[in-house]
Amino acid sequence: MTVFRSAKSTATMIIMWVLVIALPIPIIFAAFQEEQGTLIIPMVIVLLIEAFFISMVLDTKYTVDGEILFYRSGPIRGKIDISKIRKIEENNSFVKYSTLKPGLSNRGFVIHFNTFDDIFISPDNKEAFVKLLLQINPGIQVC
Repeated sequence: MTVFRSAKSTATMIIMWVLVIALPIPIIFAAFQEEQGTLIIPMVIVLLIEAFFISMVLDTKYTVDGEILFYRSGPIRGKIDISKIRKIEENNSFVKYSTLKPGLSNRGFVIHFNTFDDIFISPDNKEAFVKLLLQINPGIQVC
């Protein structure tokens, strides 16, 4: 089993931490002006959103175990059969045209698998990641 952490871009990390810090501010101000019992539901919602962002920052990784690629970004999890991967294309642009993006950087790969599925991932060691996938499935087209 080989684990690759997600690369982290500065811009993504700034956005994530600003959201984590800024989200509770309106509720804190409202707590001083309203009856505190009415703020329970908004506070729970904000705490869930913050837990989501923090779990993404702390737990985004990709694991190759046998012939399966597992991806994990906080509560977003899944697996891809490496034998079904058709193409890996490098994507360093800001805009991502993939269905799912469990990555913390804008520099990474769009992996095309099955017939119409794709995913954007950003492993920290890109060369080793591609090399490992090619060892398992040499038919992968790398662009």
